[in-house]
Amino acid sequence: MYRLLIVDDEMEIREGLLASPWGQLGIEVAGSCTHGLEALQFVEENLVHIVLADIRMPFMDGLELMNALKRLHPRILVVILSGYSEFHYAKHAIDHGAVGYLLKPTDFDAMFNTFGEVIRTMDERKQEESRKQLLERKESMLSLLMREEFTYRLLTQEMSSVEILQGMAENGIRLDGNVYRVGILSLDRMRQSKHPVSAKELKLIVFSLNNLLNDLWDTPGQRVHLVNRDTAECGLLSSGPSAVADMTELKQSLFRFRGLFKSTLSLAIGSIVPEVMLVRHSFESARVLLKRTSEDNAIRVATDVLKEENKVVSQAKEYIRQNYGRGLTLKEVAEQVYVTPGHLSMLFKESGETYLTYLTSLRMERAAEMLADIRYKVYEVAEKVGYSDQNYFTELFKKHTGTTPMDFREISIVKKARIGGS
Repeated sequence: MYRLLIVDDEMEIREGLLASPWGQLGIEVAGSCTHGLEALQFVEENLVHIVLADIRMPFMDGLELMNALKRLHPRILVVILSGYSEFHYAKHAIDHGAVGYLLKPTDFDAMFNTFGEVIRTMDERKQEESRKQLLERKESMLSLLMREEFTYRLLTQEMSSVEILQGMAENGIRLDGNVYRVGILSLDRMRQSKHPVSAKELKLIVFSLNNLLNDLWDTPGQRVHLVNRDTAECGLLSSGPSAVADMTELKQSLFRFRGLFKSTLSLAIGSIVPEVMLVRHSFESARVLLKRTSEDNAIRVATDVLKEENKVVSQAKEYIRQNYGRGLTLKEVAEQVYVTPGHLSMLFKESGETYLTYLTSLRMERAAEMLADIRYKVYEVAEKVGYSDQNYFTELFKKHTGTTPMDFREISIVKKARIGGS
């Protein structure tokens, strides 16, 4: 129901209006006042949707009250109550915002018609506001999803500087620092698969983490976050030099909510990178640390970055040495050492050679060893080092050694004969 305030200095009229069947109109009488100043005080302290005010009152008349309400409470609608001799005042009130007027003495039919129009106006306004709020919620959700999508791409995919700058501008993200670091916060109960989480509980956890991180972590120009809706893992991106201290402090702040999460949290902090284009490498190094962490409530920091990355490359090379004799992709090797293909490719380059260069060189070395043994035909050597196409193998071998496989075999045989003869 809409709430009505009656304002008239004549007691008989007030009492008559109060006794009217307002309920039939869907209206509840909130109270009555004797003049405009009293009415202003009433609406400050009570919920009122409509004011029915006499146009002639002491201290503050109906026109003055309407103007004050228009300024202080613009959502309140005003209906003017007027005598015949004051019709020009009522017309003036309508021209300046009153939604209706009633002439004294009034009757129920006139009141019903006038307030029927007022109620329709209120209903239309309410419907419009509901539609507007719904659109605003949809826009807000879309904006949030777009921001999450961009942040995910920033942390996991290779992007150009133009794409990053455009995405940051479109999603209201600022990062003003000159060094960047990414950490991952993970609920131990989910990371260790200790206790199942229902879809409803996961949704609550993700919602809670997003709200907490909005308050405790996000800082314009310095820090943003991303919560994975499927795992509740939190990616924390910092563009300041105190990332480790800030992330550790955040973990401690979230500890008091462990009853809500029903879990402790572990934190893995990735390596420092000098450009925002490279934050995905920091994120990947944090993920590697987290996967290698078996205990709960842990904090792991990639402090000795080169040592960690050299270890990854060494493990990748060992896997390649064990499997070079078949079709072998960068993706497969990357999965074995728990990094993305892009990150592994970058680590190989930083070590001085590409993944493909290392694989090809290893295969050519093994091929050279087998070609010196006449028991193997050339096509068999090609197959044993991972090539099903002999012509392609021959081309690569010549490019690598400067000679064809057959010429290389003849040279090897001659060398062996000379060594044996001596």
